[in-house]
Amino acid sequence: MQPNETRIDRVIRMELYFDTISRAVQSGMGLLLSDPLLQAMLDALTAYYENGQWQADYEADEQGELPSELKRGVLSQDGVYNLLFEIEHRKAIYRGGTMRRKNMGAKAILYPMPVLIIGSYDENGIPNAMNAAWGGISEKTQISICVSEDHKTMSNILARKAFTVSIANAENVVAADYVGVVSGNKEPDKIAKTGWTTVKSDNVDAPLFEELPLALECKLICYDEATCRLVGEIVNVCADERILTDGKVDLSKFRPITYDPVNHDYLALGEKVGKAFSDGLKLK
Repeated sequence: MQPNETRIDRVIRMELYFDTISRAVQSGMGLLLSDPLLQAMLDALTAYYENGQWQADYEADEQGELPSELKRGVLSQDGVYNLLFEIEHRKAIYRGGTMRRKNMGAKAILYPMPVLIIGSYDENGIPNAMNAAWGGISEKTQISICVSEDHKTMSNILARKAFTVSIANAENVVAADYVGVVSGNKEPDKIAKTGWTTVKSDNVDAPLFEELPLALECKLICYDEATCRLVGEIVNVCADERILTDGKVDLSKFRPITYDPVNHDYLALGEKVGKAFSDGLKLK
């Protein structure tokens, strides 16, 4: 930190370094490696990220201590980390070396990560939905999802003993993201803003969303508050005929999306690259 520099001044300065270095990287590593001023900026940005100042500014921003109009790309959760990682990668290529693995620490990074839309009813029968990424099949007819107990969804499920899990697709990216960033505790009727149409499941006491073409209908098995692990029994899987070909799910019609936890993007799935339980037999 420079003498008499305020937190806001520091963020503005680091934002300038972040933007300048990002543009330089896109222009080519030769410029970044040869320009002393750019090197000084990079050294300062690296020190800022590694010495705890970035974390302090990030937490201050989360607490609303920084003005809303302040440009703050440097405080995005993985912005600086991703930039520094890309620079190391490009340095190795530029210098003709081989890229080594970089330890990224203990993080929730897994690919592909699903975009699960959990549907439930509250005590008044109002449907709710939330976006969850940390989940998957844990037994042949069981699904496990990490859901914090303070979510409206979790209190609904514990009361109703049932929920649905729909798989978000490319057609519903905006609405799917909305139900993940807005809490049902603050917005009681989230579904109205999504434009989704709800119908009650025939098999469990939970809603289905007609715009989301594939859903798992589940009964509550258990919930562990300590680990936030929700486990449900899959009693039925239902799919809209518009995503089926010869009675089977066709990913080219469905276009489910996956969440990229590093870049915070959604990407559509669908390209076929091989045949399971078949291609590997070529190596026997």
